[in-house]
Amino acid sequence: DREGLLMLVPPSKTLNAAADESPSQLAECVVFTRDVLNLRTSPDGGAIRLIPAHTSLRASARDEDWFQVSYDGKTGWISANYVDTSGTCA
Repeated sequence: DREGLLMLVPPSKTLNAAADESPSQLAECVVFTRDVLNLRTSPDGGAIRLIPAHTSLRASARDEDWFQVSYDGKTGWISANYVDTSGTCA
């Protein structure tokens, strides 16, 4: 009997899920860039610098489609869509 807003949320994601999610820590994961990639401040964040193609990096964390890596003294995030992996990277 009142006007309102109905919001449908997929079962895999709830309104508080984003606050509960944190990157998973990785112990033995190496990623190999297939293309030149932006090293970003956060997943989907601003670019810090470029990482050349065919670079091997140790990943320290993973957040959905992103890996946290260090390159040239900077720590940031790269897209998992443009790398090959070796080791335990799940």
